[in-house]
Amino acid sequence: MADHEIPEVETDKRWQWKIWNISIVAAIAMAFLIIMRYLLWRKKYSQLIPGRNVRFFSILGNLSDLPFSAKARNGYTLNVFLLMLFEAYSKLLNDAPLFCFWFFCSPIVVLYKTEAIEAFVNDTKMLDKGWFYNWTQPVLGSGLLTSNTKKWKNRRKLLNPCVGMNVLKNYIPAMNEYSRTLVKRWQKETHKDSTDIYLDLSLCALDILCETMLGVKIGAQEHKDNASSKLIYCVHRGMELIIDRLWNILHWSDFIYSLTRNGKEMKKIIETSENFTRTIIRETKEKYFNGELKIGDEKQKSLMEVLLEHHLQTKELSEEDIREEVITFTIAGHHSSATSLIWTLYLIGLHKEVQAKIQTELDWIFGENQERPASNEDLKEMKYLESVIKESLRLFPSVYFFARHISEDIKICNYTIPKGSTCVMMPYLVHRDEKVFNNPEKFNPDRFSPENLIKYNSNSYIPFAAGPRNCIGQVFALIEEKIILSTLLRNYSFESLEPRDRLPPTVDIVLKPSKPIEVKIRARTKTS
Repeated sequence: MADHEIPEVETDKRWQWKIWNISIVAAIAMAFLIIMRYLLWRKKYSQLIPGRNVRFFSILGNLSDLPFSAKARNGYTLNVFLLMLFEAYSKLLNDAPLFCFWFFCSPIVVLYKTEAIEAFVNDTKMLDKGWFYNWTQPVLGSGLLTSNTKKWKNRRKLLNPCVGMNVLKNYIPAMNEYSRTLVKRWQKETHKDSTDIYLDLSLCALDILCETMLGVKIGAQEHKDNASSKLIYCVHRGMELIIDRLWNILHWSDFIYSLTRNGKEMKKIIETSENFTRTIIRETKEKYFNGELKIGDEKQKSLMEVLLEHHLQTKELSEEDIREEVITFTIAGHHSSATSLIWTLYLIGLHKEVQAKIQTELDWIFGENQERPASNEDLKEMKYLESVIKESLRLFPSVYFFARHISEDIKICNYTIPKGSTCVMMPYLVHRDEKVFNNPEKFNPDRFSPENLIKYNSNSYIPFAAGPRNCIGQVFALIEEKIILSTLLRNYSFESLEPRDRLPPTVDIVLKPSKPIEVKIRARTKTS
């Protein structure tokens, strides 16, 4: 028996070696094909689209221009320098309205001039999001932000009434209420040398978003250690993980990423966000079953009520469909608004003359009554504050890029963009075009005064994207920021403690400060 078994073991080992050899050869062949395809693509794109040459066998592509040495980065992350690199390319290739940037072996066509944006958005067939958004789907699902064109059109049509002006006017009292809560919370900050404003502004934005769009009160500002704060941390960390994933090409594989420490952390973050949204959906659904809410009421409905009534009446939307839209609005709605508020308040704190001019406008509108809630008529009078917000969004657009998949060859400004490409519109670069905005790095709210605003092409200023797939919540965001900032500036004066050259922005899902923004908050006097 023993003599009979030995050859079988040896045979198994030989077969194992053969399998390993075949696998290695197959892997080498696959790598060779990928490299050859990459080199052929590079040759094709270099003939069609302006760009900076890449070394022949550089797998990093144009990323090889980044300072990978920590010493050379002077304490800043690669994400800070990636944004700087895009800006450097836009200046280097300034004669063209677009350029090709190789992100590892993936070509990205960056549109950064008004004429390129205009040509692209006029082609209404290019509405599918770029491949990058696939990585956000575990967190967001395939809701309004990430869904394909057909699904997006149906959802956008369904949800547009939720952000009409008649509905938004009903949200003003809640926005006032939570802004006043933030004023009370910051009374204790007036005795401190500095305050990190990120969490408090995020909690305020989340309170507003949940009561208005979702129809539920969560008391985020009253309970900093509850599920709301945990959600904000998860959103913040989850967005960081998505960007970190870009830097490791092995992590582009979902299977490999799921086995990594970051992949496992992402799974826990997804569970937290799902639990938060499912709880809100369940609580609202119970109100229908208990008779507190009734299907078919004539009253203006929140986004959550519109989704749930559609689910209960037609069954066209599943609970998972509702969860996708709820988490999309929760994350995109509060995260981008909070980021915009942080940058705007930071810039106001740097420019005392701008702050004084805003406060003069607010004193004229509200008189001596600091407690009076802002009305819709008051908002219309906040013309200078609106200019300040718009100028802040020009310099630091919360969403600094928008990616689209090219489903067929198209021409943009006489350049042929091949099918299968990813086009990226970059408001951060578009807003720094010297031909449109004189001295573009200067913070100058007068650019957006009523008399100057008419000078700009609508595609020169795109903080909320451009074309049919623009941001559904842009009017909501502007009203919210006006109310929060006007309430704060009627009560406090702010001083930002870091100059702009020491606080460069960094790429995340939104355009974040590279380190926490510290602001000195003082109770306002009429002479401040």
